[in-house]
Amino acid sequence: MNREFVRPEVVQARQTGVSVTQPAPRLSILVVADHFSFEGAVYHGVTNYCLTVLPALAAAGVQVTACFLRDREEWLKPLRQAGVEAIGLGLGRWSLSALWQVLRLVRSRRFDLIHAAQLKGSTLALMVGRIERLPVLVHVHDQTVPSPMLRWLNAVAASKRNRCVCVSSAIGTAVTRGYGFDDADCSVLPNAVDVDRFARHRPEREVLRARLLDVHDNRPVIGVVARFFPVKGHAAFIAALPRLLRDHPGTLVVFAGDGPERASCEALATERGIASAIRFLGQRDDMPELLSCLDVVAMPSQSEGLPLAAIEAMAAGVPVVALDVGGMGEVVRHERDGLLAPAGNVIALVALVSRLLDDAAARHRMGLAALGDAGRFSVQEHVLRLRELYQTMVAPGRD
Repeated sequence: MNREFVRPEVVQARQTGVSVTQPAPRLSILVVADHFSFEGAVYHGVTNYCLTVLPALAAAGVQVTACFLRDREEWLKPLRQAGVEAIGLGLGRWSLSALWQVLRLVRSRRFDLIHAAQLKGSTLALMVGRIERLPVLVHVHDQTVPSPMLRWLNAVAASKRNRCVCVSSAIGTAVTRGYGFDDADCSVLPNAVDVDRFARHRPEREVLRARLLDVHDNRPVIGVVARFFPVKGHAAFIAALPRLLRDHPGTLVVFAGDGPERASCEALATERGIASAIRFLGQRDDMPELLSCLDVVAMPSQSEGLPLAAIEAMAAGVPVVALDVGGMGEVVRHERDGLLAPAGNVIALVALVSRLLDDAAARHRMGLAALGDAGRFSVQEHVLRLRELYQTMVAPGRD
């Protein structure tokens, strides 16, 4: 609902009959999500999305306030430094006060629309939208279907004002089952990256390899970029690495990210006798530079909505080898800018990585194609389409 603030001079003009040009009101958006980062400020896909898109929305004239249910205030410092107002409620996983706290925030401000993400954030936003008669845009980033209780609440809070946007066409089933939207109320909007930010470091490859990885020769470097969580497939990938490392001595495998599975993966690398060929780099804030050091990015994820890490690798000119799950095939074009292995077949994935290590010409060709194809996921196009969707949702007559 577009609650227009009318300036005093416009009121006076209406009373006197004098014409005054009224600028279009600035959209005010409340973003509601479960968490910006995981416990201990561990980054993940939504973190990177927020850091990329929300500042760009603000720069494009949208007033953005972001509210995260579980984050503590100090975890949100990177988002605030990027110029976005961010609020961390610091609530527990099942806090019963979440609804009241978000309602209080909405009633203290003038928002035109709620942009919701993640399971609880979306359900909570739908409930608040229903109570306050605000349109809600539900943004679905993965294939997780809400629990029966959340599905019931989503149905209760449904409104004709609401819309849904999915990061890939592959997650349509999760949307229809979990949120009850019709096809007409849904659209696909791929994730976005700042392509130029990742591409510009490629010419510095040799210098960056020496500085960031202490690599001073042409040995192959394989990267895995993901939080250490079971669905990301780290353990299965490490278990399948010994043969590749025997066939390609000197190869370095680097893992960028953190999370609850990291310690067990480090122990597995030691157990398999390959720890000397692996480096666990932890969470990084220099991913554009680090990606430029790599020859191949491997993605053994068992499930993906639309993988930001793959898009970032492509923007850095690095071919991606991944399991063909979720929206992965909507990013990686097999044999053009990367390679896809059958879902669940990590052995086949490692074999494809080995194939690229044997074929420098193919790596170069796919890297160049990836660099060009990454333009499909530009921030500018993403923000333009988001703003158009916002405007449609708050247009007069939508009630």
